Amino acid sequence: MRRRAIPVVLLAALALLPGCGGQDSERKAPAAEAGPGPSDAPLPGRYRTRVRVTAVAIPGMDPRQAAAMFGTQGHASESCLAADDAARGLQRFAALAERGRCRYESFAASNGKVEGVMVCAVAKGVTARSKVTGTYSSTGSVLKISEETDASGRPGDGMRMDSEIASERIGDC
Repeated sequence: MRRRAIPVVLLAALALLPGCGGQDSERKAPAAEAGPGPSDAPLPGRYRTRVRVTAVAIPGMDPRQAAAMFGTQGHASESCLAADDAARGLQRFAALAERGRCRYESFAASNGKVEGVMVCAVAKGVTARSKVTGTYSSTGSVLKISEETDASGRPGDGMRMDSEIASERIGDC
């Protein structure tokens, strides 16, 4: 269960990282844009990303057991964002979502704030709906994600996970 849930949360977060849009850049579904990236596109460089699950509920499982699956410390990783990827801003992240069989129900990013809803087909008959809110700048982002995975078609029968993903530029590559 953990292996399948974390990638979905990460995919949703990647789609909404810094550079999601410039001022007044509201979108229902991201599309490729021409020209240079927005003024608040992420700066190229090395980024540290911390993912922490803040709450989890799995039907039929004791809440403490479910929480123990993910731990309280979270996970940190570092990656390098190349200049050409940074310049593409939203285009890069929209392409990641499309590869993951996801679509946006809504998306808005402006003035350093972002919110959206992404729905992903994660397996046959299983969908994940992720609500994302947060802040972003050219050097990082803090996103809160609430995800519900439903395989039965009945509300409340699926897994629910809340997480926080913080990304910060820590230097050059």
